[in-house]
Amino acid sequence: MPASRPSLVVLELGRRLGLGLTLGLAVGVVVGAAACAGAQVRRAPGPGAIAGLVRAAATGAGVEGARVVLRRPGSLEPVHGVTDGSGAYYIADLPPGRYDVAAYVASTAIGARTVAIDHDRVSALDFAVGAGPDLAIDLNAPSMAPLWRFRPPGADPETGAIEGTVADIHHERLVGAVVSVSRAGEVAAEQTFTDEQGRFALHGLAPGEYTVSAHYAVVTRAQMEVRRNRVQVTGGEVVVVPLWLETDAW
Repeated sequence: MPASRPSLVVLELGRRLGLGLTLGLAVGVVVGAAACAGAQVRRAPGPGAIAGLVRAAATGAGVEGARVVLRRPGSLEPVHGVTDGSGAYYIADLPPGRYDVAAYVASTAIGARTVAIDHDRVSALDFAVGAGPDLAIDLNAPSMAPLWRFRPPGADPETGAIEGTVADIHHERLVGAVVSVSRAGEVAAEQTFTDEQGRFALHGLAPGEYTVSAHYAVVTRAQMEVRRNRVQVTGGEVVVVPLWLETDAW
């Protein structure tokens, strides 16, 4: 069998250093064996993580200092995370399993959910603060509930925006999904991709009624699409559209 490229390199190095053909071959065999062994080593599955945002219901601004607490059945100590200035949190190195997650601002609970954490995956939960007793905002329920709308300070009153997330029903965010937004009566559509936390945003939209869809493909397995119709966009307002895909059948 012909010598591999690493072996040929080692032989040439041995010749230049005066090691001789036998020693060069021996070193080449060792290097080749090590390379083959390294190619067969597979990395063990790593821990999971959870991420998300805590935002003010009226303005969409991030809430700093909110606490996110994870409790795993059978574990004595909960795991804590705190949101930064943008309202974002990220809790890593979580052993896979089901966790009870609760979010607090000061001592007030603002939301709770049970979520599954998997190997090498980032699950995500978002929370809205201050919605009031008459308007419950649950950003983590795969339902057709009323959409969350807020008005950022200084927003352009002539245009609106659509933001949202794409996730599966287990709260794992889907990265790289294609999101299309089309206005009623128009052929052209605005498109974007979800980021590393499964988020998307399209700003500068003319007021009107829109259809929002997400397309997600898994190589050699399946292509999935979800759509939400009749999303009303108003000037100076952001409407949040969570999209959920059923991936268990893939």
